[in-house]
Amino acid sequence: MIRSKFGRSFPVVSVVLAVALLKGSSNAVTSDIKDWTNQNWTSLDHDEITANLKLIQIDVSDNNITELNSTMLVDHRYLEVFILSRNKLYDFPPDSSFLSSISLERFECCSCAITTIFNATFSELPKLKELDLSGNELSVIQPAAFSTQFFLQKLNFDFNKLTSLPVNILKQSKVNASISMSHNSDFNFQPYEVLIKSKILKEFRCSYCGISAIYDETFSELPSIESIDLNNNKISTINAKMFDKNRNLISLSIEQNDLNDFPQSVFDAIPMIKSLCIDGNPFIMTAKNAFKSYYARFSLRTNCTEVDGTNYFEYNLNPAEPTKNKGISDAFIASYLLIILVAQAAVIGILVLYYFKIVFTDKDDEFDYSSNVLNDHDVYNVS
Repeated sequence: MIRSKFGRSFPVVSVVLAVALLKGSSNAVTSDIKDWTNQNWTSLDHDEITANLKLIQIDVSDNNITELNSTMLVDHRYLEVFILSRNKLYDFPPDSSFLSSISLERFECCSCAITTIFNATFSELPKLKELDLSGNELSVIQPAAFSTQFFLQKLNFDFNKLTSLPVNILKQSKVNASISMSHNSDFNFQPYEVLIKSKILKEFRCSYCGISAIYDETFSELPSIESIDLNNNKISTINAKMFDKNRNLISLSIEQNDLNDFPQSVFDAIPMIKSLCIDGNPFIMTAKNAFKSYYARFSLRTNCTEVDGTNYFEYNLNPAEPTKNKGISDAFIASYLLIILVAQAAVIGILVLYYFKIVFTDKDDEFDYSSNVLNDHDVYNVS
């Protein structure tokens, strides 16, 4: 028996059992997350995978896998993460789902050989939330590629060869989502066409793409968008109509483009803006003058890129440029108040001097009524 300081007794066997349970639980967690990277595997037909139905995460990156048995994980009801990155010869099959799982939430296949997402590719992954296909040769996403995904949150298509997105790519999703597709060098917005239609897209990133213009229709079907990153493109003009449907926009980043002006009317269209990043644009001086007031008014530049601790735009503003006063200056007000104080002091001094003159000046002699007669008529004669 083991006696505690509170006087209670616990059987030794209970303590041993508790320790065993804790140790077993720890081992279970470890065994449920498996790393089979760099195994030189060409397939996943291995007992370590197929027989372990309690797996939560499988990482088979850096192998030589070229195809998958789509049903190999169908009985793995706890599987949440499947990582297939850097299997450099792997591509999705054209006419069927590449994998079937009722529990998988995250799939990664970065730097593989993927060229197309077909309508059926993810059709048997109903709980998919996060997809990372960065660094592939992806050039086509078919229109119904995500028609069975209701929980999509993050789509990463960076470093691919996309030129467009399906307009209804997030049609079925019911949760807030983000799309990143930076470094798709041939991607561009199309005239008179919306980018995508979505009430739940919150963030869109496409830096280092081939964007030459933003059109009035581009973001018109994104009422909930909060962050847009279009850095390092070739955008030359911007106007309020481009964002008049994006009243919830908080962050707008258009650094390293070809803008030479930024109309103040844009701010009326995006009243919630908190971060505006516009470094590296060839703004003319009149635009720079306007931006000085914009920055002060909106407290902007909270999340912008910095190079060597200096922001391009702020660095290029001419510090010697004269500033026009808008109203009465502080110096003028101070001088005016000083004049008033001096005048009041002078008036008070004059009043004090006049008072002392009245008090201390000699009084006139009293009038002698006995020797002076005002009227000598008999009627006033007093005997």
